[in-house]
Amino acid sequence: MNPGWPSPITGDSLAQRFVESDRPTFGLEEEIMILHPETLDLLPRGEELLQGLDGRFKAELPAAHVEIAGSPAVGFRELELELAGCRSQLARHVQGRARLAVAGVHPFSARSGEVNSGERYQALLARYGDVVRQQLVCGLHLHVALGGPERTLAVYNALRSHLPVIAALAANAPVYCGRDSTLASIRPLLSGMLPRMGVPPPLNSFDEYASHLNWGIDHGRMGRPAEWWWEMRLHGALGTLEIRVPDGQTTLRDALAMGTVAAGTAVWLSDRFDAGSLPPTVDSWQINENRWSALRWGMEATLIDLETGALEPAAEAVGRLLDRIGPAAERIEASGHLAHARSMARLNGAQRQREVYRDSGPLVLTEWLADRFLAGIEHGGGKPANSG
Repeated sequence: MNPGWPSPITGDSLAQRFVESDRPTFGLEEEIMILHPETLDLLPRGEELLQGLDGRFKAELPAAHVEIAGSPAVGFRELELELAGCRSQLARHVQGRARLAVAGVHPFSARSGEVNSGERYQALLARYGDVVRQQLVCGLHLHVALGGPERTLAVYNALRSHLPVIAALAANAPVYCGRDSTLASIRPLLSGMLPRMGVPPPLNSFDEYASHLNWGIDHGRMGRPAEWWWEMRLHGALGTLEIRVPDGQTTLRDALAMGTVAAGTAVWLSDRFDAGSLPPTVDSWQINENRWSALRWGMEATLIDLETGALEPAAEAVGRLLDRIGPAAERIEASGHLAHARSMARLNGAQRQREVYRDSGPLVLTEWLADRFLAGIEHGGGKPANSG
């Protein structure tokens, strides 16, 4: 159990971490692949290569992955500058020793890889076995502090229904183990080999949430509250709603666009909560039907409108969501990133990867991903060339 958590965890101890605030704050976490500078295969030297960097750069479960996490920001202009600086700093730090790339999965690496040596990672390996070695996946995580436990819980329950729409736009993992997986994103299936993945359960109260965490910890299924993974969760330690459904995005511009969609959806639903107009909570299995279509087909999926029951192309569902969150995106200084999300709806990461793979194969695709790690970031600095 993490220091600072009561035993057992109580609903009150969770709720008090979601403090009231005048405006939301945001943070983005990017999971990044470390590549051998010549072969472009995964290079399991994350802990070594992180030496000398500050706390924004962290080891990940796979030894060939690292994470960058910007500080909480009140708007996306601030967030953009920090993440651009982080990508640039990391690239300079590993120059000559490794290359960097972001996608939901590596296009041709082996299915299994090395796990980092940290105690927490080794405990997961002991509990889940070789399944842990197959978690060679990269996600993009958006944290939003909405202000107040009641609002945050209500938005969590409502946003569950929109996760497949976000996932369809963010799909960026079609090529795996050297071949087209026939999925827009194979990452959710790989993650799903572990428990507590996929669409999160609805929660009626923080007491219910505490009961779930205590059950998992007391029965030895979880070592700590942070192992309540899912594709979205209430992050008690940070007091945030964490949206974890997007695949890792190849360019910073794409990452900020997907961060804007996730953040804008949360803020739009927060406004609906204040207006008393949130829809009823939807059953997980119905959301999972859309989730499967999104990971299989991406932007070419057919989804079910979970409020009206109508069938619709994913492109229409994404377009309607982007229209709805427009005012929220403007408030959080992200209108330019929302405009880029609209361009991704016409050609997203999965579609672009497939084009390169079909023309040139998995090795050239991997080089294409690595070449775009600093796309849009001025050489040697942190300022984005095309900030939104």
